[in-house]
Amino acid sequence: MFISNTERIQLRKDLDQMSRLFNDMNNDMVYLIARIKVLEGGKTPPKKKKGMTPEGRARVSAAVKAYHAKKKLERENATSISTTSI
Repeated sequence: MFISNTERIQLRKDLDQMSRLFNDMNNDMVYLIARIKVLEGGKTPPKKKKGMTPEGRARVSAAVKAYHAKKKLERENATSISTTSI
């Protein structure tokens, strides 16, 4: 069977359009299924955030204080060193 060039081009355009419509419908279905699950209560409750214990907080605080004290001492020693020759 003979198909003219214009008919072939038109069939190709129709096929591309149908393919795009199918992809859009598929995306909409995925979105709607997810939306239904949320509305039906399928959503999991949020996880509770774990807080630091007072001991852990004290340990971190002590480490930070020691770090800052060390850096301060290094800065003080660096400025007190004389760079002049003897």
